[in-house]
Amino acid sequence: INDINAKPGSELWAVKIMISKKNFWEVVSKWRLVSKNSAYDSILLKYGNDYTKFRISKDYNFLVDGLNNALEEVRYNTPLRTNLVLHTDRVRTEGADLLKAMLTGDGTPEGSSPYYAVSWENTNNNFTALVTESQKERLSIETYLFNQNKINIVARVWQLQNGEYNLLLKNKKGEILSKEKIKITHVGQRINLSLIPGQVLIIDIEKIKQK
Repeated sequence: INDINAKPGSELWAVKIMISKKNFWEVVSKWRLVSKNSAYDSILLKYGNDYTKFRISKDYNFLVDGLNNALEEVRYNTPLRTNLVLHTDRVRTEGADLLKAMLTGDGTPEGSSPYYAVSWENTNNNFTALVTESQKERLSIETYLFNQNKINIVARVWQLQNGEYNLLLKNKKGEILSKEKIKITHVGQRINLSLIPGQVLIIDIEKIKQK
């Protein structure tokens, strides 16, 4: 980007300014996940956020790198997170947006609405999730439960179209552990789930095609 030599006010100059801004790539990343247009994936793999890179490539290393940055932020008791925090209403931590994206499928910063694919109820600190696919007709999520026992949680789906769906619960090998038909009738519908602890479970919700 810095190597671009452009006259101020020119189109190339405007491009240089835009592509140097993180907010620009956040908007493009948002557009990519909604539109499913893969024409600019090679550029997004260079400039997009870690979650968008993961969704495009299915390479978990992008998530690992992003989470390592987040961990580096909270490893040390800096003044902002100790005594100075008394004088502000929020503390920003690098990587928080990545965690939110993994849990909800929304890779935009600041919790922007209405881009959540899913949100969760009746969970606790022993539950974690990773949205790996979110479309109008399909939602796929990897979950892991650190509990000793099964728990019942609720997934609220925000992007699935109305219609009949197969709800599959699979293990990491892709073997189906349970299957049921559900009907989506409204935005934000609640789906009850029973999760087994100690293993990666894949929740796969896919629309049933009408013959």
